[in-house]
Amino acid sequence: MINRRRAAAGIVRKQHEDVFYNSYLAHLPKVDFPDTSKPGVSYAIFFHDDWCAIYTDARTCSCDPDVEYRIDPTRS
Repeated sequence: MINRRRAAAGIVRKQHEDVFYNSYLAHLPKVDFPDTSKPGVSYAIFFHDDWCAIYTDARTCSCDPDVEYRIDPTRS
């Protein structure tokens, strides 16, 4: 019983984290390639194809992943 409650709580927590993560990324501007010579934070986000072996027991990437670059907006 306790294990089922923990598993259910973990699933709900993961869903909340995914919503926060996706909404956070949606507010970061996309760039072609971040200029790393300037100060600030940049992100490289990798999206694997659905058929990639990373999702199986192989745990090794067998696709050509899409890479998205985003930067933190400048703040005053």
